[in-house]
Amino acid sequence: MRILTLFLIGAISQNALAKTQFQVFVSFSMPNRLLEETVRDAAHHGVPVILNGFVNDSMRETAVKIFELSKKIPDCSMQIDPTAFERYGIKQVPAFVADNQKTFDVVFGNVTIERAMDEMAQFGDAVKGGS
Repeated sequence: MRILTLFLIGAISQNALAKTQFQVFVSFSMPNRLLEETVRDAAHHGVPVILNGFVNDSMRETAVKIFELSKKIPDCSMQIDPTAFERYGIKQVPAFVADNQKTFDVVFGNVTIERAMDEMAQFGDAVKGGS
């Protein structure tokens, strides 16, 4: 997996990637197809998926939605972390974040993880500026 990612984003050193944490921010308010594609892509790359909060302020409804999604995409890793949304200023989803503990980059929109990482490598600081 990491070799493929390195190939796609070219000039990023393995050391810079090792220091960088990637996350994908989503919401159950997204269209189902987009949500499933985004979560499937994240699961394929081992990237955690972050939710802002509960569906209809209900832990039960949220658990049901996560369970339904995990049946379709069994290897997805989902977390509820509203503080991460605040920390990175996420106001729209999907959003892709790279954080190297010194700085972070965010790419918004319906793009693959490879495309988001390519954008971050070319124009951001968190991936290439990780040292």
